[in-house]
Amino acid sequence: MKTSDVWMVILVAFAILLITLPSASVAGDKNKTVEPVKEIESTDKNSETEFTTISAYYFHGRKRCMSCKTIEMYSHDALLKFFPKRVETGQIEWKVANYLDPKNKKFKKEFGLFTQSVVFFVMNGEEIVRWKNLKDVWEHKKDKEKFYDYVKVEMDTFIAEGK
Repeated sequence: MKTSDVWMVILVAFAILLITLPSASVAGDKNKTVEPVKEIESTDKNSETEFTTISAYYFHGRKRCMSCKTIEMYSHDALLKFFPKRVETGQIEWKVANYLDPKNKKFKKEFGLFTQSVVFFVMNGEEIVRWKNLKDVWEHKKDKEKFYDYVKVEMDTFIAEGK
């Protein structure tokens, strides 16, 4: 087997592992029935020609456990599901950052970060104008439907407060 083939097999195995592990870690009770996520009406309107970018960041530390990876994935998925036009047009930007990195010191201090967090914020130049730390993501990490609902409601509220 050529070296390139070995690397391809390793890469595919790693991808499969990344895809299957998050679902295994949040599966919970083996006897529990998994219900599909219910559809919630999206409030994603894209009628404004000028807009303020809302930054949605998942801040992580140096070590990233399965719960942390699940929170990151669910947060991003919820934004894509309920606010696809805003994400596509840049009205909502999703980023992942290490809050312990010295270049993110400003965020760590401003948001009072001491653990992994999802934060929505708006900046005017280099100044953070307003922000919201979604502290309850940890409470909903084992229930995808409630997690999605929580992120949607928080983003809807954050958008409404900015008008």
